[in-house]
This record gives sequence, C-alpha cells and structure tokens, in this order.
Amino acid sequence: MKINSRIAFVAVVAGLAVTLYSLPSVGQQGTSREAASTAGAKARPLPKDVDPASMGRLPLVKRESLDDEGKRVWDHLATGYEARGDTSLRFRNGFGGPWNVRMYDPHILEHTYEMRFYLERENTFGEELAKVAMMMAAREVNGVGSVFVYTNMEPGARRQGIKPEIIDIIKYRKPIAGISEKEAAIIQFGRELLGPGPVTPETFAHVRKLFGDKGIVQMTELISQYVVLGLVTKAFDMQNSPEQEAVRSEVAKVFGHE
Repeated sequence: MKINSRIAFVAVVAGLAVTLYSLPSVGQQGTSREAASTAGAKARPLPKDVDPASMGRLPLVKRESLDDEGKRVWDHLATGYEARGDTSLRFRNGFGGPWNVRMYDPHILEHTYEMRFYLERENTFGEELAKVAMMMAAREVNGVGSVFVYTNMEPGARRQGIKPEIIDIIKYRKPIAGISEKEAAIIQFGRELLGPGPVTPETFAHVRKLFGDKGIVQMTELISQYVVLGLVTKAFDMQNSPEQEAVRSEVAKVFGHE
C-alpha cells in the first residue's frame, strides 16, 4: 500500500467526516445548487440521547483524553490532513460521524481507514465500480438500507460521474437493465449477498469470470465494510447534518423509513 497516497486519502475522508458527519468515500462538499436545495429544509429535532456536537450517542473524543497510542493515531491523521493545507479537522475539535465512534478505540479507526483505502482505491476493478458496490451496500444493508450512509454517498456519486440510471436502479430497486455488464453484475451480486436468500451459483460464477478470484474477494470485503458501517451508524444513531436534511428526507421516504 502506498503510504503517501493513503495519508492523502485519510486526510480527505477525515475532513469530510468532520464537516458533514460523512463517509470517507464521498468527495468534497456539494455544489451551490445542492446547498441551496438543502437550505429550505427544516432541520429535524435530535433524539434525546444524541449529542449535538458528535451527532451520535457518544460525545466527541478529545485528543487530551487519549493515551499515547491514541494520540499517535490522532496526530497521524491530522498530519496527513494538514499536508493538504486543510485545517477543517479542527472544525469541532474532533472527528465526526462514525469516525468519532471509532476513535474510542483508535486501533479500530486507524485500521478501518487503511482497509477502506485499499479496497476502494487499490482494488483490481477500479474506483468507479467500487463506488457502485458501495452505494448498493448502503441501499441494501439490514434489508432496508442505511439512510445515514446513503444520504452521504449519493450527492458525491453524482458529482463523480456515476450514471443517473445506475443510481436509480440502486436507489429505487429497479430491474437491472441498460447498464454495463460489470455494473449489472455488481448490483445483482450485492442484492443476493445482502438479501435473505443465497448467492446463486450462476451469479457467483459470472462475477468471478468478470473480476477474477482476487476481484470477487475484494468486492465481497468492500461490500462488508459498508454493512459494518451501516450497523455502526445504527447502533449509535448517527444523524445527518442539518445541511443534508432535504436529501436525507427524500432518501428516508424512498427507503420506507418515513
């Protein structure tokens, strides 16, 4: 794994997690049009057990509360961030979203970042197909989808060039048609993998043929990362930021959560 590129990736995702309580795979904050679309949405009141600073059930971790190993992890991420001339890591004097939860065990946080970087950026099938797998996992996790995770992913996916027809197939659980063979195979594999039934021999063989033995292992592990993320955000009742309310509300309705 390339250490410099990994640090740069950690820098990007750490900042986004702080400023948007977001996910490491999403790019920079939205366009002015997206910002305007959220401006008119009324923010929901937070659940009583959610900390308004962390937007989850645990308070923000402070650097001074960590032991030496925890401080090393904190500083490692902060240094990678500052190397890009970005000081938003200090936005709330700590990490936001699920990364704040994981900072309660810095070992988990550090190794999660490393694994996520490898599976998203250094896989054998490319970043665009990885994004398709990640969105599919966010839609299908727990059988009902993770509103928190998906809300953070969709705007960035659109900006990064994921085709609208792919997003619609994933989001609205439409029949798989009109997209590339590889995109279709990933969505079908993910639906079967996270659904109540088995992954059929035919689906497994097709994905294996397209991506190889190493690729199907990487694909499965990547999807599993987002399943775990969905569980973490559910356990700690992570809330999207008020600026995301318009997107969150629409996603929640589509997913049947509201």
